Amino acid sequence: MRLLKVPKTHKITWNFTLFLEEFENLIKYFGLKKFAILGHSWGGMLALEWVCNFPHSGLEKLVLFSTLPSTKIWNDEHVKMLDDFPAEERTAILAQFEGKKYDKNSYVSGIRRFYKERVGKRSKELFNFKTKRFPKTNKEIYELMWGDSELFGTGTLKNWSVEDKLHNVDVPTLIISGALDESTPRMNGLMNKEIKGSKWVLLKKSHHIGYCEETDEVIRALKSFI
Repeated sequence: MRLLKVPKTHKITWNFTLFLEEFENLIKYFGLKKFAILGHSWGGMLALEWVCNFPHSGLEKLVLFSTLPSTKIWNDEHVKMLDDFPAEERTAILAQFEGKKYDKNSYVSGIRRFYKERVGKRSKELFNFKTKRFPKTNKEIYELMWGDSELFGTGTLKNWSVEDKLHNVDVPTLIISGALDESTPRMNGLMNKEIKGSKWVLLKKSHHIGYCEETDEVIRALKSFI
């Protein structure tokens, strides 16, 4: 698979509007009249943007998996996570976040620590699937829209939020997250509180990839909800 290069003149098109249009095109193409959607991480952001701000006829149930209601709460929570990091790593990561000079070795070491502690330990099976099916990812689009790493949203989505619109979610909603997730209990607790009638399942042993780490628990939760 060849890595897609995004022409600089086209970068303005990589935004919520494009992805929402593609999503609605899929619904129309398959002729879906009644359906449920599951959005994990960025997929959850996309789902929330759609449900909170646009007509969503046909949607019967919504699953928000390890996602977030705003980039600000994500960034704020992640700053707190750095408290237990070695001082040099914390200093480098915060300096990079603030656009200041930083020690690259300490930064890389800190980012690796964060991925291990919050994103999750990928199984051999998952690694083999990923390298066979998705040998290259589009880093350019990721960095443009989100940022240099999972830690902080600093790209075009840095001001994104639906915190004050969560009450607009008007379909049965299941929220899933991991106890060790970068999508923290504060984020998920807020969504659970503001989305009327929502149910929250907290996976006790999972990071950001609970579908790999506690697969049976996730399947049980989804079957019960759907």
